[in-house]
Amino acid sequence: MDGIVCGFGLLYSLSRCVYLLCIQKGSQVNARAIYARYEEAMKDCIVLSVLPLLEGKQDVAMLATLMQILSSYKLMASRLYKVFVYVDRYFTPHARVPPLSSASVRCFHDIVSKKFSNEFQAAAIALINRERNGDKVDRDLLKAAVELFVEAKSVGATCYDDFEKAVLADAAAYYFQMASYGLQNYSYADYITKACMSIHVENEMACHFLDPSMRLKLLQVARTLLLDRVSVNLREKQLAENNVMTNQNQELPIAPELENCLSALMMRAVNISTEP
Repeated sequence: MDGIVCGFGLLYSLSRCVYLLCIQKGSQVNARAIYARYEEAMKDCIVLSVLPLLEGKQDVAMLATLMQILSSYKLMASRLYKVFVYVDRYFTPHARVPPLSSASVRCFHDIVSKKFSNEFQAAAIALINRERNGDKVDRDLLKAAVELFVEAKSVGATCYDDFEKAVLADAAAYYFQMASYGLQNYSYADYITKACMSIHVENEMACHFLDPSMRLKLLQVARTLLLDRVSVNLREKQLAENNVMTNQNQELPIAPELENCLSALMMRAVNISTEP
């Protein structure tokens, strides 16, 4: 990719050649052939120049390499597109095929994201878990990785849906373990406090890299696992502690303001997700 550097004169000559092929007699046949060759060239570039750079990479190193490659690839594609822009003007609207302006992105995800989807997904989720556990991570890199899945969805790839399911499943497993530990080791009031704080921290973390819709789903998973599914257990714990406190002439702190805090946090996420 780095070797594709064309002077202005050559770009102009190539662009004019494409223009003439698109307006002369039989232009639809010419344009269709150019369209096919453009896609073929992009795929060859990906197979020969992109895939080898990602082989053997894992975790953060893979994501960092991927973002560097994608930046260079998009720069190259934008330069090449200037040569073929007349194909989009004279051919794609009538042929009802995706515009060449998105062909490079589609080719990238058809090959790269399809081949390394599981690796990209695992690396992104590993970063999410590290931040969830308090480690400092490269949020810009994580956001770029999520945007890659969003971009893939825009050109018809399914890896975003798979990524979302994996993120939610991973969060569910995380908060299931947290709930199990908390029920055994915390008082009712401490459990509610820690649950509220965990959901708040999850929201603050997710704000940096997830879109509002997915962030709301993530918060709903956290609340469901930390509160809703264990509501009976929490009630039993509250009653048991209340009996102990009563026998000791003490009052059990119920902390209704923390429940209000959770409701307000979820409502805020709902409002954000419905903003135009």
